[in-house]
Amino acid sequence: MIWLPALEGFGWGQVPDPAGLRSMYRASAMVVELAVLVLLAAALGGWIDGFLDTAPLFLLLSSFAALLAGVYRIIRTLETPKNGD
Repeated sequence: MIWLPALEGFGWGQVPDPAGLRSMYRASAMVVELAVLVLLAAALGGWIDGFLDTAPLFLLLSSFAALLAGVYRIIRTLETPKNGD
């Protein structure tokens, strides 16, 4: 069984820990943002490759650049504390 500190003490009639839920929300939002960023960059790179007939050059370049940008953004987000944390 996986232990999740944010879900510790969940049961019938218990109120979840707001700080734990906020942390889980931030983490899931970062993962979704990274996935969307990489998928959009890959789609754009694929379209450029089709237009210029350079497959898979721009697909790989744009995907890698989006991955680096997404990881950089996640690191910056984790370094900056939000209100209430």
